[in-house]
Amino acid sequence: MPAEGASLVISTDNKGPGLERQLEGSDGGLRVDLLLRLAKEFLNHDLHRAANYAKEAAALSRRLHEAQDRSSAPESDNGLATGSEYEYKRHLTAALLTLATCRQKQGDFEAALLELREALSLFKELGDRPGEASALNNFGNVYVSTGDYPNALNNYQRSLTIKRELDNQTGVAKTLINIGVVFQNLGDYPSALEHYLQSFAIWQRCGDRQGEAQTLISIGHVFEHLGDIPNALDHFNRSYAIIRENGDQDDEARVLSHIGTVHANREDYQTALDYFQRSLAIKRRIGDVSSEANLLLNIGLACERLGDRHRALEHYQQSLAIKKESGDKRGTAESLLALGTLFGDAEFTHYAPSQAVQNLEQALALAETIRARHLIYEIQKALAHWHEREGNYREAHGYFKKYHQLMQEVHSSESENKIRNLQVIHHVEQSRKETEIYRLRNIELAALNRELQQAKEQAEALNSHLTSVNKNLETLNDEKNEFLSIVAHDLRNPLTGIILTASMLKNYHRRMTGDDLVKQIDKIEVTATHMREIVSNLLDINTLESGRMNLKTEEFDLLKLLTTVTGLYQDRAGVKDITLQFEGLTTESLIVADKRATREVIENLLSNAVKFSPRGSRVGVRIQPPTEPSDVNETGAVVARMIRMQVKDEGPGITAKDMNKLFGKFARLSAKPTGGEHSTGLGLSIAKKLVEAMNGRIWCSSQPGKGASFFVELPAAETTTTPL
Repeated sequence: MPAEGASLVISTDNKGPGLERQLEGSDGGLRVDLLLRLAKEFLNHDLHRAANYAKEAAALSRRLHEAQDRSSAPESDNGLATGSEYEYKRHLTAALLTLATCRQKQGDFEAALLELREALSLFKELGDRPGEASALNNFGNVYVSTGDYPNALNNYQRSLTIKRELDNQTGVAKTLINIGVVFQNLGDYPSALEHYLQSFAIWQRCGDRQGEAQTLISIGHVFEHLGDIPNALDHFNRSYAIIRENGDQDDEARVLSHIGTVHANREDYQTALDYFQRSLAIKRRIGDVSSEANLLLNIGLACERLGDRHRALEHYQQSLAIKKESGDKRGTAESLLALGTLFGDAEFTHYAPSQAVQNLEQALALAETIRARHLIYEIQKALAHWHEREGNYREAHGYFKKYHQLMQEVHSSESENKIRNLQVIHHVEQSRKETEIYRLRNIELAALNRELQQAKEQAEALNSHLTSVNKNLETLNDEKNEFLSIVAHDLRNPLTGIILTASMLKNYHRRMTGDDLVKQIDKIEVTATHMREIVSNLLDINTLESGRMNLKTEEFDLLKLLTTVTGLYQDRAGVKDITLQFEGLTTESLIVADKRATREVIENLLSNAVKFSPRGSRVGVRIQPPTEPSDVNETGAVVARMIRMQVKDEGPGITAKDMNKLFGKFARLSAKPTGGEHSTGLGLSIAKKLVEAMNGRIWCSSQPGKGASFFVELPAAETTTTPL
């Protein structure tokens, strides 16, 4: 059930009946004003018309500016435009802001950012600080839509600073809500609630009941995300009471839709349906076509859940017609998905298999056009299930495979975003603490200055303490971020393999033989065991770095271990037609090391070789005879006999610049994986720590364009047996 989330605050003026009649025969600045008013009026009704009016207003403003006799409107002494030039630029900025809002709603975020950059530049030329704050706020809105929360937060904070300088209290309140939305999307609900409450307090001081109502909706969303449904509904209902008191029909419809969504998520579809229908009646009355289409889709979904498929079909078709007319590609794809799923339901009296697959394929094409990944894999899953019900197992398997591949990409991206979001939250919290510390320190210094030398000594002691605390916090934060990244790097792929295998068993177990089932279950067991070993090893590395790790040294056959691990990587290499080949094997391969740590080193080197090798290439693996021991090295220490392992690939090689940082943490090298694989730059750093902890050494030899060879030397056993 599509749900409306926290709302960004965008102010528009949609008044002006009969404006199109007034537009006929108008020209100059009057025509620009009428075009801008029309663009704003159609912003929530017809995005195509709104964008066209805004584009015409911008183009006319530019033409009027170019035709202006500049000598009749000189610049002021401070370099700012004056007279009619100022008016033309003011019109142009208004058109650009409206056009950017249209582009954002249409999903064309790059175009929206281009319009906003030009508008911001013009506001700075004009010295228009309120306009500058408005443009920055709109930048934040676009970045929220793209999920770029650090940039969104940065632009909102800049906008907030200007509004506070101008003492624009209502503007401050609106931007505080938008900042709260960012924290809500980051999952930092306490910070979101803090900003919403600050905004609410401003609205109360200003006596702005509409602002209070908007903020109560935002607070309700926080409680909804926290699973506190009674509190969420309480805030929505309080907002609804204020809105009814003020008679704002648009806001009334919006809060009714929010309440309906809460009930739908609780699977109380009849109550949800009642609220959606009340909201729809208002939206139709005020002519908000875009919101009408969304409500029709929600009503259809509620009807379908209640078993009334005929009413669901009627509402889906109405929603589709509006979405197509308005050019909303994502909305069109969502409506087509709902229709395809319904027509593919064998229990539906209008069951139409050909219509179902046609709708789903059209939805998939649209979703791929706008790169809506979540929507794409939902459609692929629906197609897979539809083909499976129809007995088209080959097609079902194809869509099922695509669905899981995209799901893996989405989940990988979401994991990285979660780590990045945690870092953003930490950075903001750190900045907030530093700001508060700075504020408190200034207060203390102001009071202590009266004590002369004693005050100075106390301030120095406080500064020293704060520096120490900040360093400790930075160290702890770095360790946390490194650990999160390592977990994401080493566990994502095997976990995805388990999910994929389990899904295959769930969907196709009836057509598998007993042996096939056992093989798939064995694969899950092996992978899960391997994941457990990775987690254990990560914990050991943390202990190693703190100087508390004790490796379990034992004598074992390196050749046997290398053969086992290489065999496990044959399938992965085969996907890229890469050949894993032993060459120059030695018969003397007993070493003294930690077996689990050695396996991790081998796996890392083989994984990197396959990851960075081109399709159809070869990866060579060899164990060389033990080195002849020397009595002592340059430091005077006795040198042990070493057995050397080599992994050689035919990849792009490593540049001299990259070689200097090859074994560092989070190393970002110029070479990229050849099959789109993920790399966090941690693996070789881990391998180096493990090898050195086992009294060995690891290094690389490479020439750019000629592949790379990684060498590992580990202590040989004191006595070895050579087979006859």
